[in-house]
Amino acid sequence: RSPWTMFTCGRDFTLVDTHGKTRNLHEFRGKAVLVDFSAEWCPPCISEADALENIWQDYKGRGVEFVSVIFDEEVNGQDWNGRPTPAECRLWEIRTPSPNHSFECWVDSAVCSTSPCNGARAAWPLYNRYGAVPTNVILNQGLGVSFSMAGWSETSFRAELNRLIGT
Repeated sequence: RSPWTMFTCGRDFTLVDTHGKTRNLHEFRGKAVLVDFSAEWCPPCISEADALENIWQDYKGRGVEFVSVIFDEEVNGQDWNGRPTPAECRLWEIRTPSPNHSFECWVDSAVCSTSPCNGARAAWPLYNRYGAVPTNVILNQGLGVSFSMAGWSETSFRAELNRLIGT
């Protein structure tokens, strides 16, 4: 068995949200959770964020949570120490002409002691099955992985969320 097929429990991580508050994935235990791993510079991620907002509007208040985790995986070229920041999460939420994004945004900042920064991220390595952004993971109410894909598919997301919440 591959290490990924053995991975059925959601692996917890602690990050900082848009407002600088420390947040923990296990806060969402008991709800289905869509975790969107995206980067600011990624055009498909930006397109996906608008689609996710529409999906979120249909599912919020129904036992489902969404969180975008933004990061920049290019840690070896420039000094990305401490980036992205909560301010970048705020820009992520309001960057398009469509309605502001109302679901959670957390930052997976590189933590480095050297320059250039080649620091570790807290969340991305735990769910990086494909090495691609965006990557999306849907966790069941026990925070076990029930769905994962590189890229995005509104139809697939809705089907899995409906399966999990019994709609």
